[in-house]
Amino acid sequence: MNVFIHALIISLLVIPSLAIAAPSKNVIETQQFLDVQHVGFLKKLFGGDTQQSQASTSEVDKEAQKQRFLEQSYAHKNQRFRISPITYEMRIPEEWENLGENLAKNPKLDQRLLQKLEVFRGPLIVGGDRPIISLEAILMEYEVLIEHWLRDYIFRNGFTLENDIVISSLTQASAGIIFVKNGLPYRSYIRAMLVENRIFVVRFDTPTNVPLEILNAGFQSVDSFKIENARLGTAEGSNEFSLTSDLRFSYPESWIIKNHSLSSAHQIAAELHNIAQNGAIKGLVRLQAHRVHEDQSFNSVIKGVRDSIRNERKIKVTELTHSIPLDIGINFDLGYLEKYKVSTRKDQEASYELWLTVLSTEKWINVMYLITPSEELDFSNWARNTRMFDLLLRSLD
Repeated sequence: MNVFIHALIISLLVIPSLAIAAPSKNVIETQQFLDVQHVGFLKKLFGGDTQQSQASTSEVDKEAQKQRFLEQSYAHKNQRFRISPITYEMRIPEEWENLGENLAKNPKLDQRLLQKLEVFRGPLIVGGDRPIISLEAILMEYEVLIEHWLRDYIFRNGFTLENDIVISSLTQASAGIIFVKNGLPYRSYIRAMLVENRIFVVRFDTPTNVPLEILNAGFQSVDSFKIENARLGTAEGSNEFSLTSDLRFSYPESWIIKNHSLSSAHQIAAELHNIAQNGAIKGLVRLQAHRVHEDQSFNSVIKGVRDSIRNERKIKVTELTHSIPLDIGINFDLGYLEKYKVSTRKDQEASYELWLTVLSTEKWINVMYLITPSEELDFSNWARNTRMFDLLLRSLD
């Protein structure tokens, strides 16, 4: 049945002549990123060969660096905010200047700009600049993956990624970036984490000619940051909804239920909309439950979905990009999440995406699909829409 669902959806929706693109993601560990900095720094400064660079990043050397950092740093603990206070701790290199005394003890966060919570300034280096360790925070309005928020933050500010974003969990991610400040090349190591409805950003910025010992200390200081008294959580609350007794789920409360109807004795449908302030729909999730009976086969249901997408939505499916098995418990047959590139009749470019899954029970055939702008067209709403669909699937009861 699972293989049948997979093959049937593909055959009905995708153009046969187009190839299937397999998903891929290259994840680089934080220490690997740091090692790259060591190799690049030594070659640039000393003209060292490969063996010399490799020796500097041996396991023994890494442990020695960690031990040296612990001996030459102290645990800095602080608390911010009156409502839902957050206590955190991070290790700061000794003799670094604490510039946090003049920062607000209870800063008022908003959803537009990062607010500084802590700043530490390191020793003067060649050129007259100093490395900085900073902690900032911002309120989150909508539910998105932290990796998507971090990517958007990096590119909106004109930074350049040195390597792929490292994803520690759904609520924590880190990255290395390079940028120019006051005419000088800088590099930065950033960690971002979602804590309740706030995002914390701890960051180490330094000119590229910084001594290796300071570079190591800055990286390890950022990695030492931890939250002590709060849960890593979600940005917004959720609402519960039941389409049928077999299809119960939750969704972010910023989404709106629309077009909830019983079109026949054998079909129930509803839609969830991401609506902009001007009333435009920026994302749509369609949910359909088809009662199993002798005149309605699985094949006819899928064909009906296909015709609806093509004729009523005016959407052309052009390419299958991902096919991901779903394991959502014993209440449903194991299905597949299919992701497609699609275009509208007005716009021939494949600038939208269709995410579709089909789950069946003994009594119902359930179809759920998301229509969203692509990440190239509208990254912010793509991140919000795909996160919502993921949460919906995870919540299925």
